[in-house]
Amino acid sequence: MELRRIAVIKKSSNYKEVKDLMKRAFPKNERMPMWLLNYWAKKDGYDFWSYYDGEDFCGICFAVINKKMVFIWYLAVNDKMRSCGYGSAILNDVKEKYAGCEITLNVEPLYTTADNYEQRVKRIAFYARNGFLNTEKIIKFKKDDFLVLSTKKDFDEVTYKEILRKLSFGLFKPNFTQENK
Repeated sequence: MELRRIAVIKKSSNYKEVKDLMKRAFPKNERMPMWLLNYWAKKDGYDFWSYYDGEDFCGICFAVINKKMVFIWYLAVNDKMRSCGYGSAILNDVKEKYAGCEITLNVEPLYTTADNYEQRVKRIAFYARNGFLNTEKIIKFKKDDFLVLSTKKDFDEVTYKEILRKLSFGLFKPNFTQENK
């Protein structure tokens, strides 16, 4: 595997491929409009990448960055290439590029009543194998709850909240609840 990262821009030849993967990988209520992701990607502190192994489109990553933390907002592997190590390779690329930074992301919490409970278990196990820890912090976004995962044991709540405020142009005031076990 020889992964390479390419910036996603609207004029890219792979833009439709990226857009289609976003639609397949994330439910509508979790997707931001592509025009907004493109707007942010042109700004400092945001990265929007597509990943390739040779000519094969492997996946995408959209991240928000500051000096202390990288928040992976979107990570998706091409459905045709799942279970081949590309998700781990993308995460390793992000960790390498931002060595020394805390990496965070959100996942659906392990609510046993969720229709996709088994998928949630597998997703959290995948991130655990890749060095992510359960912060036991739940954040509500719109009507959905998300569990925050981090690569550092001492999760930096203040910086995480700063990143979320940046994403919302200062309109979102994030609050945490504890994960119920």
